[in-house]
Amino acid sequence: MTGTTASEPEEKAGTAETTESPANPPQSAAFAVVGIGASAGGLEAASLLLGQLPGTTGMAFVLIQHLDPKHESNLGRILAKATPIPVQEATQGLAVQPNNVYVIPRNTTMTIADGILQLKPRGEARGPHLPVDAFFKSLAEDRQTAAIGVILSGTGSDGTLGVEDIKAAGGITFAQDEESAKYPGMPQSAMRSGCIDVVLPPEEIARELARIGQHPYVTAATRPADAVLPVTEETSFRNILKLLRRSFGVDFSGYRDTTIRRRIMRRMVLHTKEDLADYARHLEKDGSELEALYQDILINVTSFFREPETFEALKNSVFSQILQNKPADAPIRIWVPGCSTGQEAYSLVMALLEFLEDKPGRPVTPERLRRFFTRHDNQYRVTKAVREMCLFAKQNVAADPPFSRVDLISCRNLLIYLAPALQKRVIPTFHYALNPNGFLLLGASETIGAFSDLFAPVDRQHRIYCRKTSTARAYPHFAADSVRSGLFPGARNREPQPAPVDWQREADRAVLGRYAPPGVLVNDGLDVLQFRGETGAYLKPAAGEASFNVLKMAREGLLFELRSAIVECRLRNAEVR
Repeated sequence: MTGTTASEPEEKAGTAETTESPANPPQSAAFAVVGIGASAGGLEAASLLLGQLPGTTGMAFVLIQHLDPKHESNLGRILAKATPIPVQEATQGLAVQPNNVYVIPRNTTMTIADGILQLKPRGEARGPHLPVDAFFKSLAEDRQTAAIGVILSGTGSDGTLGVEDIKAAGGITFAQDEESAKYPGMPQSAMRSGCIDVVLPPEEIARELARIGQHPYVTAATRPADAVLPVTEETSFRNILKLLRRSFGVDFSGYRDTTIRRRIMRRMVLHTKEDLADYARHLEKDGSELEALYQDILINVTSFFREPETFEALKNSVFSQILQNKPADAPIRIWVPGCSTGQEAYSLVMALLEFLEDKPGRPVTPERLRRFFTRHDNQYRVTKAVREMCLFAKQNVAADPPFSRVDLISCRNLLIYLAPALQKRVIPTFHYALNPNGFLLLGASETIGAFSDLFAPVDRQHRIYCRKTSTARAYPHFAADSVRSGLFPGARNREPQPAPVDWQREADRAVLGRYAPPGVLVNDGLDVLQFRGETGAYLKPAAGEASFNVLKMAREGLLFELRSAIVECRLRNAEVR
């Protein structure tokens, strides 16, 4: 199992055929909805926050407070005395309206869909009661860029997963600072996730909310990236991409412009920048903001057993076919490009183990928790046995040599992040990497597009494709500087050339050539600096443009093991066999 890290896109639509559906809030969502999550000490913080807001913010507020399920709540009556905004307890089917506060009733789990509040008895939900996560996740899906999440005082980690979804959807997130929080557990957990934009006391959060609530980014019913960034600012946009490439070695010019523009606009809202050129100048001076923008673009959107029906489809129609023509002792190779924080790769391992043991499963059941996770305090960690089946490495899927002899490639919701030209480089790479009759799994909004000569559909509903073996297609060439991350054309980094050898070095060379095993000396870019002994049994010049990259020179059958050994050697700083 191999996962290559690259963060997933925040968009939920778009295909390899370059068709893209806007991930926008509906027309009814032309105002922001602020979800406020709190637990112990949260009532005081919420009163301070709502008390500092004017009566006409243009936003709706929904308070998700941990409540005793067995006692009547006075939450609404208490808050009504603290704020000029009308306060009411939520009811099933209630449509949220701007300039109103809605509070969760006791003993319920509340979500929002199409601007309407949905209530269920708390007992119907499986697992621990995490009402803030439940509401925030639904809020992110329902409101997209018009979703705002606020985490106030409380214990535990409820809300952390929810703010990740809100930020991934393009919304904005706040957390109460530790100094003002009576119980900082919930805000601290959210902050550790890296998905909190602003950390302030409740009163200052209120002032920021009042400002942001009137911004077109959260009030426009149309796609904000198209509505606010005119073509005349294209130069500033491209300059920002150059700054990111120069600083972080990642070229975003092959990504969908709308995705990048939305993330730029989001940062502009937070920094009160109305002009793109002004924001570009700000980035040139502020390295921390450039880093924040970079992390925003590479937002991690993932979960264990995401879209669980897909994993059942793999068990029913893919894993058995992979095993049919494979010797019992042959490894099963699975590649997960864009694996984010690893849940997808781990989920595939668990699903495969369940299939091999012929046991049913559903997303993170108690049985899965027992078999595949260990508990530490209030968190679960994947067991060592599962972790050791996965190898994680950073890879540029559009430029670096792919893994080889792969049985299944799971690349879900990565292609929608890429512009059509880049998709046309990546899909043939997957074809090259797969074994004959290997499988490709794509996201729910992705297809193989124009590459029906390379892949045949196996399960259209779950986007599972089989590699066609009748097609003779040359390996796509990805060595050009123009597509290598972080390298401008003609500016490839090279190690200093070694000084001329002296007699001592010549003697060493002669001894090593006769008695030492063959080997190569490589630099950080894996370019060969020196050959030692006869390496022809392992390396040969690759066809096409001349290259000394050791992975491109690896003979057939060695690439995967060689890459794995190099990655492990780097991580452990030790000899690897």
